[in-house]
Amino acid sequence: ADACLAQPVAPAEVLARLQALARPRARAAALPPSRLWLSPSRLMVGRGKRQQSLTVSEHRLLAMLASTPGAVSRESIEQQLWGTGLEPRTALIERHVCNLRRKLAQLDCPQALQTLRGFGYSLAEPLVLRAD
Repeated sequence: ADACLAQPVAPAEVLARLQALARPRARAAALPPSRLWLSPSRLMVGRGKRQQSLTVSEHRLLAMLASTPGAVSRESIEQQLWGTGLEPRTALIERHVCNLRRKLAQLDCPQALQTLRGFGYSLAEPLVLRAD
């Protein structure tokens, strides 16, 4: 024991150190949750092993939001999903966003899709494209 310690130590301190080493260690805080993923070849979004099926438009919208840093305007969404048309499809975009929010909430990501009032939408959580 003298060879291991730099200076003489009281027996009570040695006992306290041994008790501290023998104490069960507290588990680390819960592991960070799995990342949100999107399948490029199948119409699926998931987190860890859980997954949700998507419609074609929901998949395209989510892929667009994932590939664009920052926010995406409603006009950009309309143009990329349906092309340039005469009638605005704001209600349709809102319906797809509502459906995506419901599906993301079932994957424990209720705040992943953010609305930027008067502009458009953004993803608050990183989305990884999964290799299938």
